[in-house]
Formats: sequence, C-alpha cells, structure tokens
Amino acid sequence: REYLWKDYGLCGNKFYQEFREAICLLVKYHSVPIHNDENLIKTVIKLSLNSKLTKFFKLELLAVLARADVLGRIGNEYNLHLENIDFFIEQAKELNCFNQEFKFNDSYTKYQYLNSDNIWHYQELFNKNYGTVILICGLPGTGKDTYIRANYNLPVISLDEIREEFNISPKDNQSKVYEIAKERAKELLRNKKEFIWNATNLTNLIRNKQLNLFHNYNASVKIIFLETDLETNLCRNKNREKEVDTNVIYKLLGSINIPEEFEAEEVEWKVV
Repeated sequence: REYLWKDYGLCGNKFYQEFREAICLLVKYHSVPIHNDENLIKTVIKLSLNSKLTKFFKLELLAVLARADVLGRIGNEYNLHLENIDFFIEQAKELNCFNQEFKFNDSYTKYQYLNSDNIWHYQELFNKNYGTVILICGLPGTGKDTYIRANYNLPVISLDEIREEFNISPKDNQSKVYEIAKERAKELLRNKKEFIWNATNLTNLIRNKQLNLFHNYNASVKIIFLETDLETNLCRNKNREKEVDTNVIYKLLGSINIPEEFEAEEVEWKVV
C-alpha cells in the first residue's frame, strides 16, 4: 500500500483508491482459499463483503491468484491445495458471492453474524441498537475536521482538541487523552446520543477498542475512512496550526490497515 500510494500516486481519487485496495486485499488474503477452513462459510462471506467497497475485488480473482500461487510451487500438498481452492469456489458460488458481496438482510444482522455464534447468515435479527456512532479515520492532514463540519451536525469527540484543551503534546504519553475521550464517549452513550469519534484510527487494533466500547452500549458503528492525494495531504498538514512531522505521516502511511466491510455495521471509503 505504501509503495502504491507514494511511488505510483494511487491515492486521492476514487478509482485509484479502489484499485489500490483491491490489490492489497488480494495480497493479504491470497493464501486463504488453499486452506481447509472449518468455518469456510463464514470466511467466504466475510471476505466477499469487501466487494462492496471496491468493485475490483472479487472472490473469483482471489481464487485465480491462489491457484496461480499453488501452481508455482513444488510440494507434497499440491493436489490438496488445489482441491481446497475448488471447495472455496463452490462455496462462494453456492452463497452467490463469487463475483459480488454476500447480501445480508440488514447491516445489524451482518455484524452480529460475523461476531457471534449460532446466527444463521440468512436471518433477519431485531435491531436493538439505539443509533449510530461514526468513527472517522485517516492520516493527519487529510481534512477530517473539514469533512465533519461540512457533513454533520453532531457532537464530536476529537483527540486533537482534547490534547489542545489539556496542553498535551502528541509526543507525550497519550493515555490521559484517551481516558478523557472515553469518559466523554461513555456519557454520550449512556444518554443514547449519536456522535462522532475523530482520530487517525489507522489500525484495526486501535479501532477495535472504540468499536467494543460503542457496541457495549448498544450503538451501531459506521466507519468512514478518508484520504486525499499525498501532495494535498502534506500541504494541508503544513497549513495546520499544529503541523505533524512529515516523517510521522510517512510512518503512519506504512502501518495503515484500511477498514474492511466486516469491521462494523457500515464502512465507507471516501476521497476528500
């Protein structure tokens, strides 16, 4: 991703974004079809959902790449791996998600199925969530604050604003910042308020902390990943009141995990 983003400029454009991320998804999951997964149905459904985010990613392409990978090897499990790929293909076709995402009845059922046991993928569960919390993520300088102001009129919990409010440097220990943000979020969640959590949130490990908190209070989550082209990103960063070191932005770019469709009830990738 870092190579495609920086060296080939595949960013800041919806076509580039979807094409780049399809490549990354294919690389990330290329070995999945060769394994005999005991949870094959759930695995197939989970991966297929990313076809909703990028039209360039399909399980058919994943199977082609997996087969090519196996055919390029020499090993004792050659035939077994090809057989497993065939099972993967047949399961995807049976679920009607070989060339498109699996169609759940609603986003609530989707999330519950992927994160719980004993739920059938064709069910339609009663949605007990009170509303939606929006989790914004993106590199520093992307324009997250501007996007929020232009599109929403909701309370915002911003880690940058908390740092400024309590005079905490981004280089200092951030535990106090997070604790303050979490307590403010809990207050809104207890009162069943919809709000926006605004931070970089660039890895699924970081996002999961927030997701678990929000879901514990029966809130649905919508993750919105924002990006712009690298030149604009760096220019906007330089114009910020508190500029982030360019090397930090490059380091963050190298560690990004773009949110995938299965992470929350709703996931969107946007270019700003």
